[in-house]
Amino acid sequence: KILNGIGLFHSHPFADSKEIKDRRTKSCDFMKRHGHFELLKQLVPKFFAPKFTKNNKKLVDDLIFRASFYSAAGIIEAQNAMMLRKDRTKVLKKSALPVLFIVGLEDQLFDLKDGLEQTYLPEIASIHLLKGVGHGGMFEAEQETGEIVKGFLDFCIAFDI
Repeated sequence: KILNGIGLFHSHPFADSKEIKDRRTKSCDFMKRHGHFELLKQLVPKFFAPKFTKNNKKLVDDLIFRASFYSAAGIIEAQNAMMLRKDRTKVLKKSALPVLFIVGLEDQLFDLKDGLEQTYLPEIASIHLLKGVGHGGMFEAEQETGEIVKGFLDFCIAFDI
């Protein structure tokens, strides 16, 4: 057996909607005109709940700085890859594996409706809706999300017996 479980941490199995594809295209066009650093200054803060961004300016600035070393071409290719991804809801519907969902209730990059809709797809789901968290729970709620992931891994190991 290759997998004991599936984890979706601020993620989903859906293909991008036309609206999201348009938003990604606009981001790439903006980056081509103004440079990727300007895009990162706008995008990275949206990964977090507004209160977290306000209270953790140094961390957010550090993440922007670190991301600025990525190539613009690489960022564009990542956006293109996400626009081309296929819907994978069947994977969750058909899976007998436990599925972990970590969803930030203040996620500005991910529609909460989609976040909740996906939780009904698998037979076995571990669902965690995090208050005060956006799309960066690994930073916003580092200890809590670490415990959630560890607990899920322990469950998957026990479930496999």
